[in-house]
Amino acid sequence: MNELAKEILDTVEVGALATVNVDRTPLVTPLHFACFGNSIIWISEPTARHSENAFRNGKAEFVVWDDKKRAVFLKTNVTELPESEKEAAMAAYKEKLADFYAALPKSANIRCANW
Repeated sequence: MNELAKEILDTVEVGALATVNVDRTPLVTPLHFACFGNSIIWISEPTARHSENAFRNGKAEFVVWDDKKRAVFLKTNVTELPESEKEAAMAAYKEKLADFYAALPKSANIRCANW
């Protein structure tokens, strides 16, 4: 990944996750995210439609852009994080999004999309 893409992913807090509903219609969901290795991580309820869509077929696309209209587009494979990585992933999420993290419901789970 080039330095510009890394800079955008490290500094912009909200991106758009594109998934496909059961009826094959598109769904675009804005969400707060952080990078964790070669992954985008986010936190959402397990029953959120975007989470169900992403885990049903294991694919999602993600786009994030900065205030200069420079964008990063990612085609991803969605997976569950191994239990051994969840604490470190949560720390990366909190480091980037501390204020937002504090308002999340306790029932929400960390999610992962690898590029």
